[in-house]
Amino acid sequence: MAKHFTTTPLGAAEAPVFPSPSLSVAAALALIAALERLIEAERDLGGYSGADPAVDSWFREAEAALEAVLHWTEVLERAPLRGLGDGRLRLVARATAGVMRCEDTGELAQRMELVGDRRSLLHMPGGSPSAASVNGLIDAVLDRVQACVRLAEGPGWLEAVDPDLTCDGWDIDPDEGPAAFI
Repeated sequence: MAKHFTTTPLGAAEAPVFPSPSLSVAAALALIAALERLIEAERDLGGYSGADPAVDSWFREAEAALEAVLHWTEVLERAPLRGLGDGRLRLVARATAGVMRCEDTGELAQRMELVGDRRSLLHMPGGSPSAASVNGLIDAVLDRVQACVRLAEGPGWLEAVDPDLTCDGWDIDPDEGPAAFI
């Protein structure tokens, strides 16, 4: 019977230690999953707004998905900050909650313009792998927020909004950083 001996020192055979993700990252991933469920629910509804009892379950599904999105935005907003990336994810949660709670079309247009055009203000500076990961999470959340609004409001909803209600004239200074977003 052969005996097996390791040829590397004991310390080299140990598994590498990776930092645990912050609560903000975990909440952002859950928010992305909740937004996916909301997108699917909105697709099922397909813009239907009648009173057919056959689609009541779809409405309940969409309402539950929206509640889950708002729940995860609240969790993300309350998560302890471990670094700059957590702060950026918190701002994304606030922007997402603002869009999801918005009932006025003009205000929604303003918020969506910020989500679309001012996204770079939320991104992490630098080219580190952690900054790229956080920026990927930010883009994933905001892309899904845009998809939800397009599905809920219809394809040409923005053209129907009074141009005076949009924020083209807002004086947002990119040098202010992400605080200018809110």
